[in-house]
Amino acid sequence: MLFNIKSAILLAAALGLSVGYAQATPNAHHEDHGVFPFRAIHHRLHLTPPQEKIWRALEEKSTRLRKSWRKKHHAFHAQMKHALEQMPPDLARLARERDKMVDEQQRQRRRLQHRWLKFYAALTSVQKSVVRDTLKTRLERMEKHRRGKHWKMHDAAPCG
Repeated sequence: MLFNIKSAILLAAALGLSVGYAQATPNAHHEDHGVFPFRAIHHRLHLTPPQEKIWRALEEKSTRLRKSWRKKHHAFHAQMKHALEQMPPDLARLARERDKMVDEQQRQRRRLQHRWLKFYAALTSVQKSVVRDTLKTRLERMEKHRRGKHWKMHDAAPCG
């Protein structure tokens, strides 16, 4: 009986780490789902040369960070697999390392978001309208998706 309880606790902790890993892992088809949808509007903004220079720098920084985060998540995944082979695995250490990684990524995301918002603030009113219209369209698409069959099943399911 004691072995089953320990096994259940260990399994629950490992699943918690896995879920956290999955939530924080960047997803290729969700690249532009941040505050500022990069590629979807670039050509419609008709940026001036100085704006274009800033845009490119921000886009490069975003891409570098995304690649770095992905690499770190892959490394953590390998580390987690290795740790789970040990008896008993040190789940507390894994959780601390994952939290440290996620905290650093959140700081980087906030700094990058601040830079994109600063760029947005310097756009002309016409350019800001393009951004607004794009974001409104994306929001409508998300709401339409949310009303879809898949999400209705989640909403109807009883909570624990």
